[in-house]
Amino acid sequence: MSYKCHNWTNEENVLINMKFPKNDVCEKHPKAPYAKYPNRIYTGGNNTNYPGCGKCECCLKNVQTSYKCSWTPGDKASLEFVPGKAQEMKLCKLNKGIYTGGNNTNYPGCNCSCCQKETHTINKIRATLDSHIQSTSQETNALISNIRNTSKNIDKIEKDLKATSNDLGRKATRQRNQHKDIKNKEKLLLSRERMLQLSIEKNIYKRKVIYTYISVICLVLLLLFSAYFFYNRK
Repeated sequence: MSYKCHNWTNEENVLINMKFPKNDVCEKHPKAPYAKYPNRIYTGGNNTNYPGCGKCECCLKNVQTSYKCSWTPGDKASLEFVPGKAQEMKLCKLNKGIYTGGNNTNYPGCNCSCCQKETHTINKIRATLDSHIQSTSQETNALISNIRNTSKNIDKIEKDLKATSNDLGRKATRQRNQHKDIKNKEKLLLSRERMLQLSIEKNIYKRKVIYTYISVICLVLLLLFSAYFFYNRK
């Protein structure tokens, strides 16, 4: 396995200047922190086991391109029916292959006259990584949407609580005012009861005085009648 140097990009230099760990900048994808680059290795400059990387701190694996034969069973049947170089070139072009005529020195892994790049594992990994990034992005957007909805609900609840608190405050104020009115009316009632009691006592006193006057008058009349009868007998 051979390696080559990965030169820091402008974005990565910004992250390094912001004191992000270099191993994370080298190996981890910035848009998906839990996903790693499949072909990057952070060495810190110790490249004894990474030939070709030089003095770099971040090394890239060299991926050798391999090829395969592009002929399908249908192509082979067609070439048996209509052989010839022209037909081979035509079918190879339709298959989007590379026509080599059998000279496959520069196309390792290909054993026929029409070669095609073999899909390497790194492409699958890249596709998986892109899918993971997209899935993570969708989950993040859904989470942000849920947070926003929750925030709106919390704001609504806070408004309802504030309105309820204001309503309770008004009711408490009204109740205090009613309690004061009741107290004032109780005082007024007590005052009137006292006045009524005094009036009753006055009336009783007046009755006693009247009864006394009547008694005195009756006594005087009785004495006058007695004196009158007494003198008339003489």
